[in-house]
Amino acid sequence: MKLTISAVIIVVVAIALVVTGLTKPETDDSHGILIDFGYWDVTWKEMTFEDDMNGYDALNTVCEMLGYKVQYNSDGTVLAIDGKMALKDMPWNLYKLDENNRWVVVEKPEEFSVSDQNILCWARATSADEVVTPTDSTGHLYFGYASEGKSKKTGNLLKVVSLAPSITETICELGGLENIVGTDVYSDYPKEIVDRKQKGLIAETGGYMDPSYELIVQANPDLVFLDGSVGQQVTIADKLRKSGISCCVLFDSTDINALYSNIWITSCSLGWPDHATTEISEVKRIIDDVAGIAGVTNMRTFITLSTDPSPWTAGNQTYINDIIQTDGGINVFDDFPSWFMVSKEQIYAKQPSIIIVMTAEKVTNEAEYQAMLDGMDSVWKETPAFKDGKVYFFTGEANNVLSRPGPRLSEAAELIAKVLNPDAFHDLDVSDVLPKYVHDDYRNYLKYQGDEQ
Repeated sequence: MKLTISAVIIVVVAIALVVTGLTKPETDDSHGILIDFGYWDVTWKEMTFEDDMNGYDALNTVCEMLGYKVQYNSDGTVLAIDGKMALKDMPWNLYKLDENNRWVVVEKPEEFSVSDQNILCWARATSADEVVTPTDSTGHLYFGYASEGKSKKTGNLLKVVSLAPSITETICELGGLENIVGTDVYSDYPKEIVDRKQKGLIAETGGYMDPSYELIVQANPDLVFLDGSVGQQVTIADKLRKSGISCCVLFDSTDINALYSNIWITSCSLGWPDHATTEISEVKRIIDDVAGIAGVTNMRTFITLSTDPSPWTAGNQTYINDIIQTDGGINVFDDFPSWFMVSKEQIYAKQPSIIIVMTAEKVTNEAEYQAMLDGMDSVWKETPAFKDGKVYFFTGEANNVLSRPGPRLSEAAELIAKVLNPDAFHDLDVSDVLPKYVHDDYRNYLKYQGDEQ
């Protein structure tokens, strides 16, 4: 079974790791301001903080550099930045970092000297918790690694290692294919990754759950990207940092917002913050479009990693659960946390209307599809999903799309939306029909992904 499936299962155990005694987050020597407009519209601009600058001076200076207009209320508070008005529950505030690299609001920006600050943020947000995160999942700042894909230390192309397929995909989508000098053994998308491995341009540095410290070091990276939901990766990140190798540990992909956060952090770490804004904006647009077409069906959906009588499934605090809900459906096991094993009796009790099977097994024709249905447990066959012929199989690349929480998120959202409400898409385009089994040809059934489709 491909690790893109098994890793999702095993990671549940690793999440519980208590990260103690790890390397203390370092101080990023970058100087600049984040402007967070909310809704993942974020700008990062490096600048020098002068000795006589206060919070408003810094805002005016950075906005002049960016070509943004700042409007103020009569009491001196910020009304709008670049036309984005303060909202009733989302005022514009200045935030600084505390000793733990967490945002705290600056009560009086006009009296706040910014000369001894490294990173500030003007944000339109409900609270500090809603402001774009300034750190990776281990509390380390991520602005000081690169500029425009080049290492700030050497001035040369930033060399990176990725330890998860989803992270590899994200780096490539953001324009960092040529930066990659090493990946885990399961990273195989886009195709150029496989080609570069065969040419010896990219080394393999171990598995997803068992990365090799020695092989990572041999790849001689400037920066290593890791999955913070995997205990072994968090541990090896600490070891690498103590050896002088920079690491960026991404967040567990518990929902769509966490995926956006990982795209932003990855892009900033590569020195391309503007790439993140463009990518996230497009993904959000597509998800909104397909969710709007699907509507709210409240279709009771069971998603499973196999056809075993008692398989692994997604509960809440998973990106799959978030996609189902965003597309207007109901995950029948959203009352359980994370990924877990479920009994066939529990499946029967939930009476799902739709079953989505994500599997490494090959299902590419009607005979293979029927064989999979015939082999299902008799209890599964007593569900409305089975009786009504609403059992879907996603295998091969289609399985990877759903199992890898990365930039193909919008593709996963469209596929699931078409499972939940196929008639809505067919009514708009009679040729838009998703079969009950989708394999490497999944792109043939995507109609809302922009120019690339």
